[in-house]
Amino acid sequence: MKGILLITAVIVSTSLFGQTTLKLTNNTNEDVYAAYVAYDFTQETWVEKGWYMVPANSESTIDLGSYRAALYLHGQTQGSSPQKKWGTGDQFGGTWCTGEGDTYELSDIKNMTGCSQTEEFTLLQIDTSQSNYSYSYTFNSQQ
Repeated sequence: MKGILLITAVIVSTSLFGQTTLKLTNNTNEDVYAAYVAYDFTQETWVEKGWYMVPANSESTIDLGSYRAALYLHGQTQGSSPQKKWGTGDQFGGTWCTGEGDTYELSDIKNMTGCSQTEEFTLLQIDTSQSNYSYSYTFNSQQ
Protein backbone atom coordinates (compact mmCIF):
# COMPACT_ATOMS: atom_id res chain seq x y z
CA MET A 1 0.00 0.00 0.00
CA LYS A 2 1.39 3.35 -0.96
CA GLY A 3 1.03 6.39 1.26
CA ILE A 4 2.02 9.97 0.70
CA LEU A 5 4.06 11.77 3.33
CA LEU A 6 3.98 15.53 3.26
CA ILE A 7 5.90 18.22 5.10
CA THR A 8 5.44 21.85 4.15
CA ALA A 9 7.85 24.71 4.81
CA VAL A 10 6.57 28.26 4.66
CA ILE A 11 8.80 31.30 5.01
CA VAL A 12 6.99 34.43 6.09
CA SER A 13 8.81 37.75 5.86
CA THR A 14 7.27 40.81 7.50
CA SER A 15 9.18 44.02 6.87
CA LEU A 16 7.01 46.04 9.26
CA PHE A 17 8.47 44.17 12.22
CA GLY A 18 11.70 43.14 10.50
CA GLN A 19 11.05 39.51 11.41
CA THR A 20 11.30 36.41 9.28
CA THR A 21 9.88 33.08 10.37
CA LEU A 22 10.18 29.58 8.99
CA LYS A 23 6.93 27.68 9.45
CA LEU A 24 7.24 23.91 9.19
CA THR A 25 4.13 21.80 8.73
CA ASN A 26 4.41 18.06 9.23
CA ASN A 27 1.57 16.10 7.61
CA THR A 28 3.14 12.71 8.32
CA ASN A 29 2.51 10.24 11.12
CA GLU A 30 6.10 10.53 12.34
CA ASP A 31 8.08 13.28 14.04
CA VAL A 32 10.32 15.13 11.59
CA TYR A 33 13.61 16.75 12.62
CA ALA A 34 14.66 19.79 10.59
CA ALA A 35 17.92 21.68 10.16
CA TYR A 36 18.57 24.84 8.20
CA VAL A 37 21.61 26.60 6.75
CA ALA A 38 21.78 30.41 6.56
CA TYR A 39 24.52 32.88 5.73
CA ASP A 40 25.86 34.87 8.69
CA PHE A 41 26.75 38.25 7.19
CA THR A 42 28.56 39.35 10.37
CA GLN A 43 30.90 36.35 10.45
CA GLU A 44 30.88 36.04 6.63
CA THR A 45 30.28 32.31 6.74
CA TRP A 46 27.51 29.73 6.42
CA VAL A 47 25.93 28.58 9.68
CA GLU A 48 23.69 25.58 10.25
CA LYS A 49 21.25 25.03 13.10
CA GLY A 50 19.28 21.92 13.97
CA TRP A 51 17.55 19.74 14.99
CA TYR A 52 14.10 21.29 15.31
CA MET A 53 11.46 18.67 16.03
CA VAL A 54 8.16 19.03 14.20
CA PRO A 55 5.73 16.60 15.86
CA ALA A 56 3.64 14.32 13.67
CA ASN A 57 0.62 16.05 12.11
CA SER A 58 1.45 19.48 13.53
CA GLU A 59 3.31 22.74 12.90
CA SER A 60 6.39 24.46 14.32
CA THR A 61 7.70 27.97 13.72
CA ILE A 62 11.35 29.04 13.83
CA ASP A 63 12.19 32.72 14.34
CA LEU A 64 14.92 33.76 11.90
CA GLY A 65 15.13 37.36 13.12
CA SER A 66 15.59 39.78 10.23
CA TYR A 67 17.28 37.26 7.92
CA ARG A 68 16.56 38.01 4.24
CA ALA A 69 18.63 35.69 2.07
CA ALA A 70 18.83 32.12 0.80
CA LEU A 71 17.93 29.42 3.29
CA TYR A 72 18.66 25.71 2.94
CA LEU A 73 16.44 23.11 4.63
CA HIS A 74 16.76 19.41 5.45
CA GLY A 75 14.26 17.20 7.23
CA GLN A 76 14.39 13.60 8.41
CA THR A 77 12.68 11.08 10.63
CA GLN A 78 14.54 9.22 13.35
CA GLY A 79 14.06 5.67 14.47
CA SER A 80 11.79 4.70 11.59
CA SER A 81 12.69 2.02 9.12
CA PRO A 82 13.34 3.02 6.47
CA GLN A 83 14.36 6.52 7.56
CA LYS A 84 12.64 9.23 5.54
CA LYS A 85 14.61 12.28 4.39
CA TRP A 86 13.71 15.54 2.67
CA GLY A 87 16.26 17.57 0.69
CA THR A 88 17.08 17.58 -3.01
CA GLY A 89 20.86 17.95 -2.88
CA ASP A 90 20.78 19.37 -6.43
CA GLN A 91 22.80 22.34 -7.67
CA PHE A 92 20.35 24.68 -5.91
CA GLY A 93 20.41 22.87 -2.56
CA GLY A 94 23.52 20.86 -2.13
CA THR A 95 25.10 18.67 0.48
CA TRP A 96 26.08 20.15 3.84
CA CYS A 97 27.59 18.94 7.09
CA THR A 98 25.12 18.12 9.83
CA GLY A 99 25.59 17.95 13.57
CA GLU A 100 24.93 15.22 16.06
CA GLY A 101 22.80 15.22 19.17
CA ASP A 102 19.46 16.83 19.93
CA THR A 103 20.51 20.39 19.03
CA TYR A 104 23.56 21.81 17.31
CA GLU A 105 25.03 24.83 15.56
CA LEU A 106 27.86 24.58 13.03
CA SER A 107 29.86 27.46 11.51
CA ASP A 108 31.96 27.57 8.33
CA ILE A 109 30.20 24.47 7.03
CA LYS A 110 30.69 25.24 3.34
CA ASN A 111 34.29 24.01 3.56
CA MET A 112 32.97 20.72 5.01
CA THR A 113 36.22 19.98 6.79
CA GLY A 114 35.96 17.46 9.59
CA CYS A 115 32.39 16.43 8.74
CA SER A 116 31.29 13.21 10.36
CA GLN A 117 27.91 13.33 8.61
CA THR A 118 26.43 15.09 5.56
CA GLU A 119 22.86 15.43 4.30
CA GLU A 120 21.12 16.84 1.24
CA PHE A 121 19.40 20.23 1.60
CA THR A 122 16.81 22.09 -0.47
CA LEU A 123 17.16 25.80 -1.28
CA LEU A 124 14.36 28.10 -0.08
CA GLN A 125 14.54 31.68 -1.35
CA ILE A 126 12.93 34.65 0.41
CA ASP A 127 11.64 37.38 -1.91
CA THR A 128 12.60 40.65 -0.20
CA SER A 129 10.93 42.87 -2.81
CA GLN A 130 7.51 42.58 -1.16
CA SER A 131 6.51 43.83 2.29
CA ASN A 132 4.41 40.80 3.26
CA TYR A 133 5.74 37.78 1.45
CA SER A 134 5.05 34.15 2.13
CA TYR A 135 7.09 31.42 0.45
CA SER A 136 5.88 27.85 0.65
CA TYR A 137 7.76 24.72 -0.23
CA THR A 138 6.32 21.21 -0.05
CA PHE A 139 8.35 18.10 0.55
CA ASN A 140 6.78 14.89 -0.74
CA SER A 141 7.95 11.36 -0.13
CA GLN A 142 6.20 8.17 -1.14
CA GLN A 143 6.71 4.80 0.46
